Parts: sequence; structure tokens; C-alpha cells
Amino acid sequence: MTSRYDTIYRNIVHREQEVFDYEFNIENFRRMLAKLPAEWTQEIQAVADCPPDEKTALLVGRHRLRDEVRKRLINERVQLQTSRIALEVLLEMIPPDELASRRNQPA
Repeated sequence: MTSRYDTIYRNIVHREQEVFDYEFNIENFRRMLAKLPAEWTQEIQAVADCPPDEKTALLVGRHRLRDEVRKRLINERVQLQTSRIALEVLLEMIPPDELASRRNQPA
């Protein structure tokens, strides 16, 4: 039979992985943004709906990608905050000695 602490511990492990994943994604998105254009120029905005050539189309695509990555970065930060709070609550639900003994068990 699964104990309450088993369930809590499984959720702690899951949330710790989730926090790691969000932190990883945030770092990845930050690095991506550093390689993308900072802002739309008037010239690119003017032709964004119908780029005159492939070079311009690719540049428009990089600007759109930048916009999408910015949105995803914000979302990842919000989700990271949520996961950290949930993890904090879970950690409060299990006695420290119980948590320590579970962490010391072989996987």
C-alpha cells in the first residue's frame, strides 16, 4: 500500500525535475534571443506580410521567431514560479528526516 509520504515524495521528485526543465528552457530561450534581432525595423515591418525576396522573408522569419521566443520565455518564467511554489508546499508536507531517508535510498 502506498503511504502518504510515498505520494508526496514522488511529487517532490516530479516537481524538482519540472523546475530543472523550466530553468533549462529559460536559459535556452535567453541564448536564442541573443542570436535574434532585437526589434522590428520600420523597413522589415513594412514588408512583413509580403516579403519581396527570400533574404527578406528569412529576416522576417527571424523577427517572428524572436517574438514567439519572447512569449515562450515569459510563459516558462510563470510556470517556473508555479512549480517552485508547489515544490515548496510539498517539501513542507514531509518531515525533513523522512525526506532525507528517502533521498539516501538507492534508486
